[in-house]
Amino acid sequence: MVKIYALLVFVCFLLIDCNSFEDKSDLDCTPCIDWNACVLKDQIEYRIQILSRISESNQVLSRSYLSESDHQASLLVQEWMNTAGMSVSIDFVGNIIGLWSSSTLKTHESKSECCALSKESSCETDQDKKTLVLGSHIDTVWNAGKYDGTLGVLVSIAVVSMIQKNSISIPFDIAVIAFADEEGNNQFGTTNTGAKAFCGLLNPISDFLNTYPELYKVLASQMKLENRSFTQADVIQAIQECTSDAFVSSKSSMLGFIEVHIEQGPQLELMNRPIAAVKSIYGQSRLRVSVVGVGGHAGTVPMKARRDALAAAAECILKIEQIGLEYWENGVATVGKIEIVGGSSSNVIAGHVEFSVDVRHSEDSDRLEMVSQLYKE
Repeated sequence: MVKIYALLVFVCFLLIDCNSFEDKSDLDCTPCIDWNACVLKDQIEYRIQILSRISESNQVLSRSYLSESDHQASLLVQEWMNTAGMSVSIDFVGNIIGLWSSSTLKTHESKSECCALSKESSCETDQDKKTLVLGSHIDTVWNAGKYDGTLGVLVSIAVVSMIQKNSISIPFDIAVIAFADEEGNNQFGTTNTGAKAFCGLLNPISDFLNTYPELYKVLASQMKLENRSFTQADVIQAIQECTSDAFVSSKSSMLGFIEVHIEQGPQLELMNRPIAAVKSIYGQSRLRVSVVGVGGHAGTVPMKARRDALAAAAECILKIEQIGLEYWENGVATVGKIEIVGGSSSNVIAGHVEFSVDVRHSEDSDRLEMVSQLYKE
């Protein structure tokens, strides 16, 4: 079994590390082992370019959760999964799930819609089979890099394609998942919604929809309830009808999860290494801080009489950076967004400021301690 895992990881690494070739006559596939890997590598690069053009902005790459660009990218990924030999479904929050069965090597008939989107479609899976999960995400931040998330999804599809085309026998099934809402770039205020749904962390679903009331309206449209008046109860019922049969994570059926991802930091470049395996995954806490002061005219309010919300926010941000530096070996703390509520002007003292805080650490206990320190400060 360990060798099988090694094979899949090796294939993933193989597809990334293979040199680029202009045409077949130039092929020297020493690093690729065979021609198939080189072809798939070029296919991955081509598909990355295609997806990089699907954006809600003409200037930068941005695909927010449940946007039209997200939908268009989803359709392409579903098509590519089907071509690789997978049966394809979408769960109630938009996770794209491609299932490849080890019991057959023939191309599966496509299931382009799951029961969350169409009651006639089937989402049944054999719960007794073991499944190795591969994947990443296709939603993006604003001004995103084209490899972020997308690389992991497309490499995973290529792994299944290679296994299918070469009739490689393995003793377990493979699920390739493009997780929805990984980035938190959306109008609802949610993040990691797809992963939470996959792990069964959105139950009861009514509590989740009550927390994000605007989301259920969009989900209702996705579920094709737009042709009649719908309520939150309609959405919950449709979701519950689907989740009983949809592929859901369980420790008893999952062998593990492998994600190939572009490095977004400088470590590999500094070490002059093309690839590495991570030692841990950072847990994340997200906060939103509101600083309320007193607005005023920049030219008439004396310095000692001011309650400048922006100046206070700046002091808070420096404290957050200091806490991050105290845990620098395995922790980080970031303020990535700041807003002067009600608008800003060069001659106005800010009266209300809000900013985001992102705290991460490889150990949950240390991450929670970092957050605790933030509250104390």
